[in-house]
Parts: sequence; structure tokens; C-alpha cells
Amino acid sequence: MRMDSMTAKQYRLWCRQQQSHYSRKGHPERNIQIACVNWFRATFPEYLCFSVPNGGSRNAIEAHNLKLEGALAGVSDLICVALNKVIFIELKCERGRQTPKQRQFEAAISRLGFTYALCHSLAEFINIIQDWLKMDDREKTLFEEAALRALNGLCANPDYNGDNEDTANDAVEIAHLFVDKLNEAERN
Repeated sequence: MRMDSMTAKQYRLWCRQQQSHYSRKGHPERNIQIACVNWFRATFPEYLCFSVPNGGSRNAIEAHNLKLEGALAGVSDLICVALNKVIFIELKCERGRQTPKQRQFEAAISRLGFTYALCHSLAEFINIIQDWLKMDDREKTLFEEAALRALNGLCANPDYNGDNEDTANDAVEIAHLFVDKLNEAERN
């Protein structure tokens, strides 16, 4: 169930369930992460939010095998994926600070043009995600123009036999490809 469609009673129940995770002592970052993932998945079931389990205690053989398999020190706690968007989120307790490896990872992500955020609470996470998902006016305009062009092109093609829903879905897909190409051309 999406957060925006919950009744007040359902929301209070959901909050109580989240509080049980916060009440566990000794793992404040873990508890924040659990609450953030639960909120994201309940609010945006169509998007992805997942963790990269890099931390924890490991024996030497397991740690060596993980490195061989591609484990990377400093990787963010969460990665969230929406339509044409990716954000890397490092979660810290109230006074937590990034390690040097985490700062290096943040620099690499930023250099590659992706969004990285440092977050200390569920409330901060919610604000970060809501800001991240907003399209700016330029993106909306480009997307709408591309969708109209794609829709007109598909409908004008005598060989195209999709029904209305398929036509609209195909137009949106083409629009996304078009906007991606425009953004790529601007970067180069």
C-alpha cells in the first residue's frame, strides 16, 4: 500500500511497526536503514531500493572471497533506482561520520554524474528522496515534447497496429530514449 493512500489509522500502525526497529539498541544505523527501506518500498513499490551488504564481521577467507567477487570498501548503504534516476545514500546515526573510503566513493559517484546523499534519519531520507524524484521544468518540457513527437510518429505509421494503451506506452518509452539522447548530447 502506498503511503499517500493510507488512512490515518494505517499510518499510525505502520509507524508503530517501524518504532519496534528503532527500539533495538546497539545498531542505530541499521535501524535507520530498515525504516528508510520500509518507507521507500511502501511509498514507491514501482521503484527499487536495495542495500549492498559490505559491512559486518567476516572471517579472513570470506572477506578475501568478497573482494575477489567485487566488494568495494566505502560503497553506500542504499541504492535507489527510479525511472532514469539513481541515487546512492549513505546512512549514519545522529553523530556518525563518513570514513575516508566512503568519502572517496562519494567523490567517484559525483564525478560520474550521479546523486549521492548522506542521511541521518528517516525524516531526512524522506526529504532527500522527494527532492530527488522531482523533475525540473526543463526535463518535463523535453519529456512532454518527446512523448508527443513519438505518439504522432507512431500513429502516423500505417504499419503500426498497437492499441491505444500500447501506443501510449510505446510513446513514453520512445520519449525517454529521446530525452536520454538529448541529455547525452548536452554532456558531450
